[in-house]
Amino acid sequence: MNKFRILLILVVCVCLLFHKSRALVWARSYTFIEKPSSTLLTVPLFHTNDIHGGGFPSTILFPEEDKNNGGLFALAALINKRREELWKVYPDLMHNFLKTAGNDGILTLDAGDSVSGTYDDAQSVGLNMIKLMNSSALDYDAVTIGNHSSDYGLEPLMMNISWRNCPVVLSNAKDVDTDDLIQGTVLSTVSTINGIRFGIFALTHDRSTRIPGIKISAIEMAAKQMLPRLRKKSDIIVLLSHLGLDKEKHWCDQLGALDDDNPLMNIDIIIDGHSHSRNDFLLDEDTLVAQAGSYGHVAGEITLKIDPVTKKLVSADVKRHDLSTVNVNDSKSLQLERPLIELNKKLNFENQFVLVKNLHDFYFAKTSRSAPGIENRASEFVARSLCEIPFGSSIEQADIGMVYQKGVRDKVASNDKGEITNDILHRIVPFGEPVVIIKQTGTEIEKLVKKGLVKKFSWAGLQVKFKEITNKKGYVQRKLISLKVFDRQSQAFVLLEPKQVYRLGAVGFFSKVFVRPPSENVLLCRKTNKEILLEFLKKYATNREQYFTQNDPMWPCNIYE
Repeated sequence: MNKFRILLILVVCVCLLFHKSRALVWARSYTFIEKPSSTLLTVPLFHTNDIHGGGFPSTILFPEEDKNNGGLFALAALINKRREELWKVYPDLMHNFLKTAGNDGILTLDAGDSVSGTYDDAQSVGLNMIKLMNSSALDYDAVTIGNHSSDYGLEPLMMNISWRNCPVVLSNAKDVDTDDLIQGTVLSTVSTINGIRFGIFALTHDRSTRIPGIKISAIEMAAKQMLPRLRKKSDIIVLLSHLGLDKEKHWCDQLGALDDDNPLMNIDIIIDGHSHSRNDFLLDEDTLVAQAGSYGHVAGEITLKIDPVTKKLVSADVKRHDLSTVNVNDSKSLQLERPLIELNKKLNFENQFVLVKNLHDFYFAKTSRSAPGIENRASEFVARSLCEIPFGSSIEQADIGMVYQKGVRDKVASNDKGEITNDILHRIVPFGEPVVIIKQTGTEIEKLVKKGLVKKFSWAGLQVKFKEITNKKGYVQRKLISLKVFDRQSQAFVLLEPKQVYRLGAVGFFSKVFVRPPSENVLLCRKTNKEILLEFLKKYATNREQYFTQNDPMWPCNIYE
């Protein structure tokens, strides 16, 4: 009996500890100087990246994943709590902030792609997110842009930049014609907190960031040009990086090697984005890299300890906070402007507008980009919609549907009420791309499938048999064994005929990048992939046993040898 009681107490204690620690996803400490010269200054640094419009609280609950997200409202509560703690130690900071709207003693930064990804963000072309990030409750000190910042077009991008009330930093982008900076951006900025000067510059992706009329220079060249000038007027150097350094070893090597010959070229902290990762690591032993997930689900916090005499970074305590409303929902401490709270109510109503019902326990998982396999149920569902729904009265139905897996941005799933809402549909295919039918011979389809086995496409209307081989370096290689196409008349898969012409359904981006057919082989459709997916979801809801089950003659689409 005593043993049972002890075990029960231990279980309860563990549960309580887990419950209390849910707000803290990860914690780790780094030390750079073992013996500082004096009592250390404390500077909290909060950071976000790849929010993609997810700054407003959302109440979506998926059956297999809690998405009850507090967004930047929850981050404001965390920042307010940290201010109260900090101001007890440094009361002058409180006086300056409250009396003159000055610096609150906290460095708050964003590493790009704050817009583009949710339904409400698309409706306002990013302006609602800018309004939120401009709040004094968050008090961002600097932000940068990412490869999705221009998704809504050049004019909305320039508008978003002009609306920011903090510096928009971008150090490797210039106008193609004038060689000037992008209007409204700065090469660098310096933020002074408790006498410590933080020099901030920013680098974005020179391969994926595409802004009309703007050239993106290589990161190593831009960093070498920027660092000597910035170091002269700064104590701590912070890089806002929209590069995804955890997946880009060559860029890590370049940035890490900058100070090999000159210690003044060292970067102290890199706030990273782009790869949607939750991680932190040391680069070249003296540069801290940190990234905080995506969609406003997580915020990073780094408590910096700085020697006030040498003004060197002594240590850094890294944390990542879960921004779920379950964990952080202190409405009294949010201190957000009333218009933002009212705007959130309006956006929630629009986001939760129901498009499809009767889809209880509906969940098609999206496989991560780094997964070794090619299976991706979410993108297979979207591909099926392209050959299941007629494209219009004057356009034939596609024989085959094909999508690039990265183009399907989220899982295909209903909320806990069995509904598909505006926001859920938009998260799956946020870009609303025009759909086309492409005339392709069997030989051309086979070449495209071989490319898709490497690039990770998903398809419907095809049955692809292949085998996987893992080479000595651990990379998975796929070899096509046989290829069949679905015949609607016989309701069965038959061998693909090399010379026969088939109708391939895809979005315009897929056609231009991966197929590149002559214009006479492309039939334009007035529908977008979002409209076609919605029609298929309604059709699927009325007869779920017909699709992706043993009753489905078009399933499975992939067969491993």
